[in-house]
Amino acid sequence: MSIRVVFFLALCFLIPHIVNSFTIERVDENVFLKSKDCYEIQKLSQSIRDWKQNTESTDCKLGTIQRSDACSIEISACLPNNIKGYIAKNPTEAGPNCFNAGLVFLGLLPNLRFSTADEVNFYMNSALCRKRNPGEQPMTGDLGLISMAGREQSHSAQHAFIYLSEDFVYEKPDQHKESPFTIVYKNKTFVEYGLDSNTGTPNENPIYKGIDRKLTYYSCISAREYLGDKPDVPDVLLKLWNEIDVVEKCFEEFTMTHAPFTLDARKNILDVAKALTSYLKNEKNTDGNHDKEKSEFMIASLQLKLKAISENLSPTRKIVKTDADLSKFAETLKKSLDQK
Repeated sequence: MSIRVVFFLALCFLIPHIVNSFTIERVDENVFLKSKDCYEIQKLSQSIRDWKQNTESTDCKLGTIQRSDACSIEISACLPNNIKGYIAKNPTEAGPNCFNAGLVFLGLLPNLRFSTADEVNFYMNSALCRKRNPGEQPMTGDLGLISMAGREQSHSAQHAFIYLSEDFVYEKPDQHKESPFTIVYKNKTFVEYGLDSNTGTPNENPIYKGIDRKLTYYSCISAREYLGDKPDVPDVLLKLWNEIDVVEKCFEEFTMTHAPFTLDARKNILDVAKALTSYLKNEKNTDGNHDKEKSEFMIASLQLKLKAISENLSPTRKIVKTDADLSKFAETLKKSLDQK
């Protein structure tokens, strides 16, 4: 682990912690906002309704604010469909992190797991995403990426969130299983990463002395929108793309429930890795009649997905179910990917 990474990890324990005055609570499939401040509940619930409307072009009906010792409102119907099943939930294993939460919401990745900084950088710099210009107002549903760099070092992605409004963002604070997928005040996230609470520009926090911070917003389309129903790519790539989707569903179950990571699922991941490696060695240069841009996108995406899965199973991720067999499997997968 580099000195820079160790330093950034140390920052997590030094950064001032700002606590939300509201809570998001789940009762089975119903999700509620609660706060002693009824105006706060009204403002946040309206932001969630706007989120649904802006990202899905669908209107929804909020529940009625209930007032007793605190105010509460049910927001289930107004949560975007692709996050309503797990917001306010905790994973059962360490893994899902801020990068993954943002990429899954945008439809750039299909399932919940640990995502690397390489993954978020790849997608943000792909044909699927457009970087908003400095000073351009972000839109609801944009991904915000905070990156940092020490002296004479390039910027490295540190945190990602989904912009809801000038007040709120959606995020998974870190990769720990104790951290739920949640909504927080935007200024809370900004301050934690050394940014001015209003402008998002670097603040004067002495913790960050000598460290440059940068905030960038991206507007993206999903992988499905980009590829279409029948992308003009080699059959082997399309087959591997569909197979890794099945595998990732199993991996999400392993990560979000107490389901075991089965021997069949492990075998399927290794089969995809070996087939992709074989394709890159023996067939890639013979597929010149297909859409080169989409083919290259799928190859890179597959490689990054497999690499992230291997890293997610590393014992350093503190996954409770990681035993000797899973660690051995992760090492086998890593070696398979390194043989390209």
